[in-house]
Amino acid sequence: MEIKSDEEQDGATPAKSEYAKAHVKRVNEKLRALNLADIDTQYRADTKQSYSFDLLTPHQFAAWFAALKKGIL
Repeated sequence: MEIKSDEEQDGATPAKSEYAKAHVKRVNEKLRALNLADIDTQYRADTKQSYSFDLLTPHQFAAWFAALKKGIL
């Protein structure tokens, strides 16, 4: 997660967000493609996780936390 101010005006922010989401997508694809036989048994449970990226401003916090509580994120 990255947090920006409500007044954020940086033109690079949308590009940063797009790049970060693409990166996280690639990481998750690699995790899903792992052959568990190649992973030491003590680390296999870690491969069941996935990552997400959200760029938020303070006025988005309540909705984001509500979605998190509902399991939507």
